[in-house]
Amino acid sequence: MTQTLTQPNSVSSEPTDWLTLFAECDQRRPVPTLSLKTLAILNPPFGKQAIQHQVAQTYELGHHWRRPKVGADADSRLKSEWQRTSRVKASTQLETMFLELALRQLAPGEVMVALVPNGILADHDSSAARHWLMNQAQLWASIQLPKEVWQAECKTGIITSIVVFQKRQEPSTDDYNIFMAMIQHCGFNSRGKPMPESDFDEIAEGFRDFCQAAHALSQA
Repeated sequence: MTQTLTQPNSVSSEPTDWLTLFAECDQRRPVPTLSLKTLAILNPPFGKQAIQHQVAQTYELGHHWRRPKVGADADSRLKSEWQRTSRVKASTQLETMFLELALRQLAPGEVMVALVPNGILADHDSSAARHWLMNQAQLWASIQLPKEVWQAECKTGIITSIVVFQKRQEPSTDDYNIFMAMIQHCGFNSRGKPMPESDFDEIAEGFRDFCQAAHALSQA
């Protein structure tokens, strides 16, 4: 078992501290003697920051991506394909780098659960990152949280989602079902006052049923 000691208050919300944390995580490697399945749980920092060139160049999502030019009669798959270029980004979204780092350290079949800003799921600027993530891992669930989750404690109305990925044996673009849900009520309002309504249990049960049905279908 490997233990890492962190000095109190050694990590804050300052960008430079997050970059130091990222560099430290990047230097660590999985313990090769572990035989148990791994579940990676992430709450990565959000936002665009400058990344050192020597670090960014070692990441797929540390590079610029582009779509190849194809004719109007090309099929839809070619039109939506992305290709990594040799150009390294001067800055990038930190959450995408942490997601790639986590997937790197998972074995095929292992699972990553991450809290992400909704921008990575919908923004045009994140299209290449979505393409890479969906090729490398199967998305089992995308569950949007209500803005009240962050308004009460953090005084921000950012919209976030919980995503569940399972690392693939090899890259794939096959179609499959995804569990998608929006939590409308979280048990408290934007001021932190307790409220009787909460959707968490119902949606957790729905995701459990979805996984069980998928497993049964795979065994049929």
